[in-house]
Amino acid sequence: MCGIIAILGNTEQIKDSQIDNMLSVLSKRGPDEKNFVRVKNSILGQTRLSIVDIEGGHHAIYCRRI
Repeated sequence: MCGIIAILGNTEQIKDSQIDNMLSVLSKRGPDEKNFVRVKNSILGQTRLSIVDIEGGHHAIYCRRI
């Protein structure tokens, strides 16, 4: 199980710490890793639950680690 967030529109005023707080709320859905990426006028974030490959597995998209 994993969690995702998406913010579309004017995201310039959104601080990295606010994104971290949003992802922390999803920690029950994925406590093992959390990342996000800013792409143009959007922010995509995800949390990850390690089940199979705990050490070597990571998200399918490249994100900034927080």
